[in-house]
Amino acid sequence: MFLVLKLSKLCNLRCEYCYEYEELAMKDQIPLDRFDVFIRGLAGFHQEFYRDRESKTPLTFVFHGGEPFLNKPDYLRSILETLRKHLLPARVPYVVATQTNLTRYRKDILDLFVEHHVTLGVSLDVFGGLRKNISGVDFQDVVLRNLQRLHDDGYLEPLSVGGIAVVTSRNIDRVLDIYEFYRKLGMSFRMLPVFNQSTERDFRAPGLEVSHAGVLAAYKQVAIAQLRDGMRQSISPLEDYFKAAVIASVNGLGARYDPWDEEYALIINTNGDTYSDGDTYSAEGLIGNVYERPFLEIYRSERRMKVCEVREARAQACRLCPYDQRCSQMPIAEAKPSERLLDGKGRLICTIARPMIDFYLDLLRTSPQAKKVISRFNRDWSTMATPG
Repeated sequence: MFLVLKLSKLCNLRCEYCYEYEELAMKDQIPLDRFDVFIRGLAGFHQEFYRDRESKTPLTFVFHGGEPFLNKPDYLRSILETLRKHLLPARVPYVVATQTNLTRYRKDILDLFVEHHVTLGVSLDVFGGLRKNISGVDFQDVVLRNLQRLHDDGYLEPLSVGGIAVVTSRNIDRVLDIYEFYRKLGMSFRMLPVFNQSTERDFRAPGLEVSHAGVLAAYKQVAIAQLRDGMRQSISPLEDYFKAAVIASVNGLGARYDPWDEEYALIINTNGDTYSDGDTYSAEGLIGNVYERPFLEIYRSERRMKVCEVREARAQACRLCPYDQRCSQMPIAEAKPSERLLDGKGRLICTIARPMIDFYLDLLRTSPQAKKVISRFNRDWSTMATPG
């Protein structure tokens, strides 16, 4: 389970597609005393939840915002030590990741993250010129310099640095160049498309959205290039589609995402309000407040059951798909509003995952490169681990 912690919304940038745009000047932080109570209860929840299960899935905490590097080192240390204090004695496995715009280079914070085995995700679109400060100045050159400093100072490996590239109309025609940028650095990365401006929390600038067909074409370009290079780096979400295709090719069954049993990701706002991933900040996705009620109580609450019903209703579209139980159904169950297209009967259309699995299956049948890659992944699926 991923727990995305909105430590603070404060940010020094004003990226034009940011869904937190209206709150980026807020200095409120997750209160340390309430966070302590929450994590203590979370440890108890984890012990209870996995009491009769053979394996325990690690909790993954993601420091988010806003910009986490604007928090003081002492505050971040307190957060990390709270996790260690309550989770280690309870034998709860966990990992921590931080998503940063990397416009600030703080060795004291970087050393703290190395000490606590925190991984680092860098938001870097490579092309597009959309990561600007309040005055409208593009800060990408600063990010590139700081990325070089991470390399020069020996942080890339200890922090397992990966990237996120937001795909917009400004850079979708450069996806192969984005791929080459990260490939040469040996960094895993995630491609995050901006589909439309349908909600009031969406980005400010018009014309940044990309079409579903355009994203599908871009993913196919990157998939071919990645296969050519032996798929030596992890690219999300492409690895999910490839894995589903491999499972389908041998008529196997994969693990279907079941939020009734175990959540994929919960978004915890600074005030403690907690949401499902696909319906963040909407009434349909609110499961409760982790500062006001014990986590186990929230997890078993009628409110969370209603949130699960919303996702189950969406996932009914997966029952009609030939890749049901090959694909995780996550692209539909946790689809965000901008990702949802409906057919004439009001059912969700799988515009990306299903055609990408089709595409990979064709490659597995016809491409010598794909056949070489699949033999390697059949031996070790860990190569397909999702980037931090």
